Amino acid sequence: MAEYKHYRPRLFYSSYFWRFDPKDNDQLRGGATYYLLPEVAVTGTVAAVFFEDEKNAYLSLGVACPYGSATLYGGDGFGGDELGFSLGATYPVCEKLDLFADLDYSRYRIYEDEERDYLFSSIFGINWRPEKNILAGIELQDLNNDLLSKDWRLLVKLSVNHSRVF
Repeated sequence: MAEYKHYRPRLFYSSYFWRFDPKDNDQLRGGATYYLLPEVAVTGTVAAVFFEDEKNAYLSLGVACPYGSATLYGGDGFGGDELGFSLGATYPVCEKLDLFADLDYSRYRIYEDEERDYLFSSIFGINWRPEKNILAGIELQDLNNDLLSKDWRLLVKLSVNHSRVF
């Protein structure tokens, strides 16, 4: 897999975000997936974001199967650096009901700071799919870092996918 994207901010001059003077940037991303077994895959991606005279680079390595995934990721560039991992799991309770959990932990440093901060997030939830194109769910999200010891959120979701072949 390979992709190139060019981003040009489209903000109205009267927008709050215009004061940050957003710039164009280019992004390159590439990766590969290798199937060890029909349902077990190993994936690696590398990405680079190019600003005027600066760049950021990202790398991720992961493994996935029908019931879960594990990913190690890192990034380095003008904005700082980060190293972390994420784990995800899904458990089908019955044909239309799934329990899921996602955990993410990383250590990062912004700009030229000497000390590293941490970020830990967890998500636990349940998804119900009464029909092929309908998904309803609820999830509890928790975020911890050096600034916020607890940031709890509850998300209720409903999505309907409608597609047609022409």
